[in-house]
Amino acid sequence: MPRRRRNLGSRVMAQRRAQRAEEQEDEEEHEVVEEEEQFTECQTGAKIGAKKQRKLEEKQARKAQREAEQEEREERKRTDQQRDEERKREEERNRLDEQHREAEERRAKEEAERREQEEYLRLKEQFSVEEEGLQEDMTEEEVRSWGSITLRKQQK
Repeated sequence: MPRRRRNLGSRVMAQRRAQRAEEQEDEEEHEVVEEEEQFTECQTGAKIGAKKQRKLEEKQARKAQREAEQEEREERKRTDQQRDEERKREEERNRLDEQHREAEERRAKEEAERREQEEYLRLKEQFSVEEEGLQEDMTEEEVRSWGSITLRKQQK
């Protein structure tokens, strides 16, 4: 069965849930509007019973409570978002500072290595040994005599 077909049921269910939620919100808004109309009618109308008046006042108080809670939730959400944004900015600032610090350390290390290399080359130049050992243009006779001298030393 193709993937598109398999996901069809879940998409349809999601659409239905969303539609039901919208309908429920519309109904609640409609009820609130009706309650407000009833409350205003009762206030402007003739005498109403104490029980009905108390009931309408309780409805009005519940509505005000719901609105206050909703506003409080929204305010909490805004402050949480601001805190998260500030935390992200701080993390980014710290990351950039760390990168700058590492770059400075790397540059300082490279500079120190370069200075050490220059010092080494300068010292090497001062203490260089010109020539060492036997001369390359020895004659055959000198080579034989040198070989015989070393042979005698080894025998002793």
